[in-house]
Amino acid sequence: MLMFRLDPFVPLLDAIRLLSYVAPKANIKSTASTLTLSVAPPTQHFIAGLQMLPEFFNFFYSDDIHHSRIPLDLLCIIMDRMELRGFSSMYFALFQSLSNVLLTFQEGHEPNVMRELDLLPLEVEKIEQIDYGTFVSIDSHDFRRVLLELNAYSVHVSVTDSQVKFSTSSDEIVFTKEERRSIIGGLREGEEVKFLITLYPLVFFHDLSYEAKRAWFFMSNNFSSVIIHFFGISFQFWVYFP
Repeated sequence: MLMFRLDPFVPLLDAIRLLSYVAPKANIKSTASTLTLSVAPPTQHFIAGLQMLPEFFNFFYSDDIHHSRIPLDLLCIIMDRMELRGFSSMYFALFQSLSNVLLTFQEGHEPNVMRELDLLPLEVEKIEQIDYGTFVSIDSHDFRRVLLELNAYSVHVSVTDSQVKFSTSSDEIVFTKEERRSIIGGLREGEEVKFLITLYPLVFFHDLSYEAKRAWFFMSNNFSSVIIHFFGISFQFWVYFP
């Protein structure tokens, strides 16, 4: 069983709106210490996730490790309508034995409003181990510059101990440590890490860049990578590139 209460629920609504740009359905995974919603586009070129700690909620309870799949687009529509009707509090209860989610919306002395979502067949997502000791970070404003100036479906990234370069076949953008345009760690002099990231749908990455001050890239030896946008200690977005 997974249960949580959020008041106001608008921060979660805003977050799942972003995820819905990527895909209409989401995997939901909960443990006693985390709740994660993840989506993948039809191309499967990346997996985007929203990870929340219990401190993000007014109340949070997960009695075991749960893996389920929900219609994210329908959840977004329901929450949107309830917010327009003036409701601010949402209680979420997932019962795997009943294969559904029960949503209860509350506001002051108004009668509670309840809605149900049917769970969907689970689709397994495989995420390799990431080396968080090798990383590069750039300002979100610079990340938007990469998005808008390169304006490409996929972008090559190369990182050394002194700079990070984002490039396509026709253009490139470089941010150096010397100019204080990047923070780089885990690479010795002469080492270089290269990987490819997919930046489509553009609206997802563009809007995501406004939600945090910096974008952090973590790399591994098998060329997989992850971008993390931190929103404090209890809430973060991540995008995994296999």
